[in-house]
Amino acid sequence: MTLSSFLPAEYWQSLEINKRDTDFLLTHLFELERPLTTNELLSALMTERVRLEKEAILEKRKGSGKI
Repeated sequence: MTLSSFLPAEYWQSLEINKRDTDFLLTHLFELERPLTTNELLSALMTERVRLEKEAILEKRKGSGKI
């Protein structure tokens, strides 16, 4: 499964960058200690967004006792 197929196209089309995203990207850049291309930044952000969505799904399942 690719990153973009985990979340529907509508998710990515309506994506709004928020403070959490910018904080993530700044931290990511500081940790790598090198500049990144736009594509590299986008890939990192997409990976993080998918990770957060998966985490939210797991938490929701835990809360409902389905895990």
